[in-house]
Amino acid sequence: MSQEVVKFIKKSNELVEAKYKFDIWETRIFTKMLTMIHRDDEDFKEYRVYLRDIVNEFGLEKNKEAYEWLRQGAKKLMKKSFYIPYELDGQKRMFETPVISSLDSAVLEDRAISNEHLYIGISFHPRMKPYLLQLKSKFTMYDVRNILKLPSTYSIRIYELLKQYEKIGKRKFKVDELKDILGVENEYPMYANFKQRVINKAQKDLGEHTDIMFTFDEIKVGRAVIDLVFYIESNPKFVTVNQNQEKKAPKNVIKAIPKNVMVDGFDDIYPLIEDYVTEAKLKEWLNLHGEKKVKIAVKYLREQLKSSNKPENPGGYLQKLLKTDDWMQQITNQQVVREKVKNAAEDKVARRRRVEDQLRVLKAELYRSQVDRVGEVFEKDSDFKQKSIENAKNSMFSGYNDGMTDDENFAQNPIFTAAVVGQAEKINKNIFTEVYKSYRSKIEVLEREYKSL
Repeated sequence: MSQEVVKFIKKSNELVEAKYKFDIWETRIFTKMLTMIHRDDEDFKEYRVYLRDIVNEFGLEKNKEAYEWLRQGAKKLMKKSFYIPYELDGQKRMFETPVISSLDSAVLEDRAISNEHLYIGISFHPRMKPYLLQLKSKFTMYDVRNILKLPSTYSIRIYELLKQYEKIGKRKFKVDELKDILGVENEYPMYANFKQRVINKAQKDLGEHTDIMFTFDEIKVGRAVIDLVFYIESNPKFVTVNQNQEKKAPKNVIKAIPKNVMVDGFDDIYPLIEDYVTEAKLKEWLNLHGEKKVKIAVKYLREQLKSSNKPENPGGYLQKLLKTDDWMQQITNQQVVREKVKNAAEDKVARRRRVEDQLRVLKAELYRSQVDRVGEVFEKDSDFKQKSIENAKNSMFSGYNDGMTDDENFAQNPIFTAAVVGQAEKINKNIFTEVYKSYRSKIEVLEREYKSL
């Protein structure tokens, strides 16, 4: 396994299990963006993804088409979304968020541009923050080198889904559920094809290129395979860096506590301060001072690092805090006040999100009613139908698919459907009068509530 790239990917478990489907170039760009997120980032930036980095890290051939593949992959990501299932008040719901919000790429004309300097500027969509930034629990993390050589997006997805359960060593999926997560329910309706082209291929790919491997059992009802049980093992061929792996300690550090000795609180605290202290030093502090005191001191340190008076030597500052007790009550009181403020803010955010969810559902229902209304008018007025469709075809973002008929585009192509609905309203401003009556007051009430929060 290549030693050139030692970076880590960290995703919330919800994102690992989200429903989405990327092609290989979309996956490579998304993966590269993930490695550019720093653990302390509180907001996304515009990330520069250089062609040379994609080529080198994924072991690709350098050629003149590679930048165009990169640019097209990023362009397609602009249209992709994650679908994240969740429950609210006992009701199953689906949260949908775009993947990226902006894209900046070079326009290649006659003049040559060095491949060394070709890049795209790309930004995550803000609604992705809860799934990628400031993750403290319920996340999956792995060395990116494990997936750089995987030739299939499905193998990458299965690697993540199994890596999430590596410590448990076993994971069970309903076949239909796994197909749904991978976005292949229509591509491989027959189990035999799904097994051969997705499961067996992933088994081979992971065994050849990653730090885990798997076997699996099929659970049948009659002759039909209903469930798959995956058995996950470490792959002895590869040993990759663990982000919590002990760094080389300075000479003055006390001899490390053996790694097989578990210390309460270590796994929660070490990722927060690994840039400043060794594993051995943290274990020593936990044994001497206890988990509670160390956690409070670490939290206070991280707050100081964000202030204008941040300490020059964070590790030494933390050790100084732990040697005294007089600061403990003062900090504890401050944290109680901050916690109350934080809880109030989080409650407000939760209420805003609930209203956002209700608005999203209402607006989606309104749009479906608009589409239905246009379909009704089209059945009665063929001239109106033809004019709306022609105007939509000529609009800038029609998304019209030449391989489909007009009716098929309207019924099956969401982008073109939206374009037709918009053109229909331009032609006849009163077409949605009755539809709006049913929804406008409800939407206005929710929008006023949202603004008040």
